Amino acid sequence: MRGGGCVCVCVPLISLDLQVEPNATIGEIKCMFHKSHPQWYAARQSIRLDPKGKSLKDEDVLQHLPVGTTATFYFRDLGAQISWVTVFLTEYGGPLLLYLMFYFRVPFIYAPKYDFTTSKHWVVHLACMCHSFHYLKRLLETLFVHRFSHGTMPLRNIFKVTHTHTHAFITHTLTLSLFLSLSD
Repeated sequence: MRGGGCVCVCVPLISLDLQVEPNATIGEIKCMFHKSHPQWYAARQSIRLDPKGKSLKDEDVLQHLPVGTTATFYFRDLGAQISWVTVFLTEYGGPLLLYLMFYFRVPFIYAPKYDFTTSKHWVVHLACMCHSFHYLKRLLETLFVHRFSHGTMPLRNIFKVTHTHTHAFITHTLTLSLFLSLSD
């Protein structure tokens, strides 16, 4: 293989024979696979040498892999993918919006007598300012500062990384309409 020529790539269970150059990368093979199977875009594919092995990186070159002139790769569908920017916007935007909903006491959360009223206690307002500043700063960092090494993440993992449900409990406690400060 190192001397030149083409390499035949076979993906088990999906009959796909590709003729590629020895200096082809896994990323190029993923693009070829996507052309013949459009439902599996490159970010959704995991290509492996062993069915239970690690996924090969897009930058890996065939001639540097432990394969001969014919290579058998194993394909795994990673599922629907979302961008990391979307993940972080969800992770930081969710708690911010949730907090503000409790702070402004929207009608579908509180009893009608508390609709769109705010607490009279300064500490509740201070907590809202600090919380909002923290998450606004994170949102702006995500949009303008961060560079992400991986383009996507499986959609099913979004529920593992967001902590919005925990924030609902914290927010409700901090903005509770029956809040009593220690000075009362």
